[in-house]
Amino acid sequence: MVRRNEYRSDCQCCTYYPEVPNFLLGMALNDPDSTEVVERLVHAGHGLPTGFVPSPRKYVDAVVAYSRDDFGKDPDIVCPFMDRDTNNCGIYLYRNAVCTTFFCHYEHSEAGERYWVGIQELVGHVEIALSQWLMDALGFPSEDYIARLNGLGSRVTELSASDGSWSEKARRELWGDWFGREVEFYRSCARKASLRENDLFAQAIAQPVNLPLQYEAALRDSIPETARAAAPLLPESTGKVLQLEDLWYKLQLLERQLWELPFNTNAFSLAPDVEIVRDERPFRLIDEPPFLALRGDDELALSRSEALAIRLFETARVLNEELLNSTEFLALSDSRASLARWLRRGILVTVEP
Repeated sequence: MVRRNEYRSDCQCCTYYPEVPNFLLGMALNDPDSTEVVERLVHAGHGLPTGFVPSPRKYVDAVVAYSRDDFGKDPDIVCPFMDRDTNNCGIYLYRNAVCTTFFCHYEHSEAGERYWVGIQELVGHVEIALSQWLMDALGFPSEDYIARLNGLGSRVTELSASDGSWSEKARRELWGDWFGREVEFYRSCARKASLRENDLFAQAIAQPVNLPLQYEAALRDSIPETARAAAPLLPESTGKVLQLEDLWYKLQLLERQLWELPFNTNAFSLAPDVEIVRDERPFRLIDEPPFLALRGDDELALSRSEALAIRLFETARVLNEELLNSTEFLALSDSRASLARWLRRGILVTVEP
């Protein structure tokens, strides 16, 4: 996106304030490569017991920027974990569900986006469940914390400090006896999570999740009406509590949809507006595939073998075993995966009878 001049190089896809769960913050604190940035932000007042959470002011600033279509373009809302000297993530190994599942483009188009959003929902719910389990395990009742956060909703506009962090008063109310010992708390969360690393998913399923619905509603109401439509409509904000088992089942269905192929049905050919060309752009990386399938503004990288195989569809073809056993398709590392990509991206289209 930077090479296409759609994102700024000093923003990339990092114009986002992440919610990083407490145990990942603790792991980042234990890593010399990320200790400094986490300690700095924690001491500056950006951390809550569940983890790194953007203050109401930071959240609203981001939503307003998104309403102006400034994602990837506004350096004022760049993630605070981003190293401004290198434009690299300061906690890359410990980034959250959103950061690990976000892509600018999807190889399987809308089906791919639905799949990765499904992963984001699942992993995000796991992060919430585990962060609350760890609070409970450390003698910090998550239910009481959520009740206090909901109680602050009536004065949501007063919870942010002038620098965009959480106000000291708000942090004292939310941290209780742990106020001033936030780094110790996060490291304790990381240690306890590491002891159960082989069954964290089971632990997440067993953990009752409490959601600050009143706080979230007040936060949404604080967004200017002209920008409110840009705020993410998460299922949690509607009062619908998602179950991990349901999210896991949904994800399995989405995964199967990625690879479904219409064998022995209609014939397919290259879309009329698709062009297969050599990738001769000056900014092309050495190890990138040498060919491109171009369709309007969309482009799909192709290996030499894929370029040869896809040219077979200059003549209409039925997807069948004969096609997969052709010399061109046998040369592919995963012919079914290639076909699924081409179909989902609209590179191949059904031939009208």
